[in-house]
Amino acid sequence: MKKIYLSIFTIMLATTVSIAQNQEHDFDALTAGALISPQSDDFAPWGGSEVDAFVSSTFSSSPSNSLQITGDGANDNDVLWLLGDQLGGQFTMSYKAYIPDGKTSFFGLLQTEDPSNAIFSTNIYTNLNGTGDDVVTQDGTIINTGNWFFFEEWNEVTIYIDLDIDAIEMIVNGETIYEGEMFLQGSFALGSVDLWCPGADCDVYYDDMVFVEGILSTTDVAANEFVSAMSNGTLTLKAQENINSVAIYNMLGQQVYNANVNALQSTVDMSNLSNGTYIVKVNINGTEGSVKVIR
Repeated sequence: MKKIYLSIFTIMLATTVSIAQNQEHDFDALTAGALISPQSDDFAPWGGSEVDAFVSSTFSSSPSNSLQITGDGANDNDVLWLLGDQLGGQFTMSYKAYIPDGKTSFFGLLQTEDPSNAIFSTNIYTNLNGTGDDVVTQDGTIINTGNWFFFEEWNEVTIYIDLDIDAIEMIVNGETIYEGEMFLQGSFALGSVDLWCPGADCDVYYDDMVFVEGILSTTDVAANEFVSAMSNGTLTLKAQENINSVAIYNMLGQQVYNANVNALQSTVDMSNLSNGTYIVKVNINGTEGSVKVIR
């Protein structure tokens, strides 16, 4: 595992976050065993209901549900995660994926929400064709190969996107698997994610899916070796220089915590807050930055 310094992403979250773009899906309030699209406007089948996916309680990272994308070679799931046809800007996307032993999956970034005008940019195949290789592709060409995903456990994926400069960084389990051109082909657009089953051996569960405008990290804060950790409802923050202040926001943009710290370490009791994703904004010796935490 290597530290992530986001060399191509230096925009501060404090100046880029727009609450209107935020999405958070843990599927726990939805009905397991029922199709996803009638329960959430942020998901739609690519075609008819026969390719829609089911909310599942078989596996979950944050109890008790997840979204299962599976197939039998005939009616394979093909679902779009709709992101609102973004034309420029910086975004952070994250999710967790559980892949049963020997199964495959596909996660593809599309430039529009309209499947009739589908233009892919950068995609991830896991266990490509059962070979054991995970690959990143653009325009049908493999641009990186590795073994980044693990079977039978939850894999953490974070994707940083800058549409304005056609740049992307994809991180799996703490390792950068691709950093460079997003392959937008001049459109500078992001519309949706295709969650597709590339064959009968496909089976994957998605949970804790988040899409937010802004880059949830900065080079300057990373240089101070800023660390955040959540345990039993308590958030611990550490840095090599003084943490001047801490503010925490929910995904609606509401401030739920604010404190002056002036110390190298701070702990925040978040046990009284609802489970979900929060944005933690810190000021470290005059440098501002933000990270995402899951309560």
